[in-house]
Amino acid sequence: MGRLFLDVIMNTEPDVIVVEDAEYRSGSRKSRASQAHGSLSLLMKIVGGYSMMYDSVLLLPAREWKGNLSDEAVARRVFLTLRRQYRQHEQEAVGIGLAIYGTF
Repeated sequence: MGRLFLDVIMNTEPDVIVVEDAEYRSGSRKSRASQAHGSLSLLMKIVGGYSMMYDSVLLLPAREWKGNLSDEAVARRVFLTLRRQYRQHEQEAVGIGLAIYGTF
């Protein structure tokens, strides 16, 4: 999956890359598990790498594009907008894109 993303951005020269900003929320079980597993740290390093490679990397906190919506609510909103279902991480990416265009 990571290789596919790299191939896409290397072959398309995007004007901007929008990434959900990695935030640690102590009240979130999911966030604590990610921190303990090292996933959050790895994500921050990857985002930092893209920020070094590209001038236009927009870090968009989840609270700004989806607020407190659950994964199910995001999936429902994406489906109602595009009439298509996506896997969880894909639906998050699509939701971010829709938010950037003001249609989420």
